[in-house]
Amino acid sequence: MNRAPVPVFAAGRQVGRVTSTGWSPILKKMIALASVGVASSRPGTRLQVEWTVEAHRGTVGATVVCLPFFDPPRKRG
Repeated sequence: MNRAPVPVFAAGRQVGRVTSTGWSPILKKMIALASVGVASSRPGTRLQVEWTVEAHRGTVGATVVCLPFFDPPRKRG
């Protein structure tokens, strides 16, 4: 789990920051919680998140979604 703030970009401009990330074994992909501006918060909005691997920085695509990330049938009250 990453807890260091990571920049979030839209059209090359920073619009927020990721506050935590983690691997979802159910979804089989990385998920993250981020704080972004209102203009970038609509579900379906495509953003870029800074990603550092072995000291090399780059960006990866991200999509804004509603919570919860996953809602299996009969698992919520």
